Amino acid sequence: MHHKFCIIDLKKVITGSFNWTVKASFNNENIAVIEQREQAEKFADEFIKLIEDLPRK
Repeated sequence: MHHKFCIIDLKKVITGSFNWTVKASFNNENIAVIEQREQAEKFADEFIKLIEDLPRK
């Protein structure tokens, strides 16, 4: 799965297929803004799992 999300102050999540580039404005992309602390915490937990699963040198 390709994760693309931004967590702001553990209160808000911005997520979706939208690439944060000028060109993305011309594509069929989607974006959702979630303003719920419980959901933001779940995304933060997922982020921590992703970091922990990174290969170590």
